[in-house]
Order: sequence, then structure tokens, then C-alpha cells
Amino acid sequence: TFIDAASTSVGVFAETDLNGFQWRTDIKRRERGYYFLDQSGGSASSAKHANVNDIYGISINKNWSTFLGNNRLIVGLEKNKWNQSRITSGFGNYANSAESSSIFFKNDLDIQSFESRITAGYRLEKLDKKSIDEDTSSNLYVDDDTQSAFELGFFKKVNQSNSVWIKIGSQYRLANIDEQSYETVSPFSPIALNTQTSTEKEVGWRFKAADTQFESRVFTTDFKNEIAYDPIIGNVNLDLTRRR
Repeated sequence: TFIDAASTSVGVFAETDLNGFQWRTDIKRRERGYYFLDQSGGSASSAKHANVNDIYGISINKNWSTFLGNNRLIVGLEKNKWNQSRITSGFGNYANSAESSSIFFKNDLDIQSFESRITAGYRLEKLDKKSIDEDTSSNLYVDDDTQSAFELGFFKKVNQSNSVWIKIGSQYRLANIDEQSYETVSPFSPIALNTQTSTEKEVGWRFKAADTQFESRVFTTDFKNEIAYDPIIGNVNLDLTRRR
């Protein structure tokens, strides 16, 4: 087995403060190349993957004082584009692409008189992806999905050494291009993965002294369509899963 992989990343950002609002713009690119040659059962198999991922983001950060305490708000927009070429010796040649747009905010309110913090966050994202068989120029699949996530949390400093918190929220994980599998299912058909989603609840306690720190958490997380790897089929969605 021979494997050759290389990755290059570059990014640039700009920040400025305008009337108490901090503006930030980010531009990032990641290029990744992957090649393997494998021998199994007396025959050789090879594949070459080329990925280009571009991310554009803009965010606004604002701090101000309220009668309760300090408040910090972050609002942002993000654009993510991903293109991949797959050239294989025995599984066909594919051109994959994905594009997502998202908006998010996060707010932290410090209540000084109560020595506590209230956190709230939300994210909304729309994803479009498709796969083209370059040998036949046909669409293997076209998929679009819209997902959202939220977080609500409360943190309280009990005394100089002890703190407690509670939080609830939801998360999602979109299957990226690398996780899309092409297996001998009917035959070499793409497996369009559903988006992994989860809801979680957590209660925690932290003890911190001069030379000692201790932390304990109790949590429950319920997953739907968890993305996992099956060595025979490839990446698949699992049934409902719970972790505690």
C-alpha cells in the first residue's frame, strides 16, 4: 500500500473598530491532495482526490454595560465552498461540490451582583451539494438541507472555589464531501448521508483551589442519523443513539 497526502492552508483577516463595534472579515483557503495505490487479491487499485475549500466570513462584536452587568454580542455571516475531484481506477470518476451559507449570533451577559453568566446562541445554515459522474456527465445526487442549532446556558460562581452550571442545546453536523461513500451497493452508487443532529442537556460543578482543580459533569445527548464508518459499506447513518 502506498499513500501520499499533502495539505496547504492560507488565510487573511482584517479587523477594525467603528464607533465601539469591532468588525472582522476572514478569508481562508485549504487545498488537500490525496493519492493511494493498493493491492488486494492480486489486482491493483488506485485513487486520486483533489480538494479545494474556501471560507468567507464577516462578524460584528459589541461590548456594552447594562444595569445588570457587561454584555457581549457577536453576530456573523459565513460562506463555505468545497469542490472535490475523485479519479479512481475501478470505482469511476466523480466531481463533487458543496456550498453552505450560515448566520449566527452568540450573547453573553455577566450579572455582576449575582456572580453569574447567561449565555445564548443560535446558528442557521443552508447547504447544497451535488455529485456528478464525469464518465457519463450525469447527476448522481443533488441534495439540499437547512439546519439550525441553539445553546442556552447559566453559569454561577458559588464562592471563591466552587462554580456550577447548567446548559441545554442542539447541534448538527453536515456530512462533508470526504464522507460521501461510493460503494458496490447497486453498483458503485453514492450513499447520500443525512445530516447528523443531536440535543443535549448538561449539569456541571467545578472546584478550583491553589493547587487543585476538579470538574464533574452529568449529561445526556440524543443523536439522530449519527454519521459512523462501516468497514463494508462505508459511512452510514446510525439509528437513534443516546450517550450518557
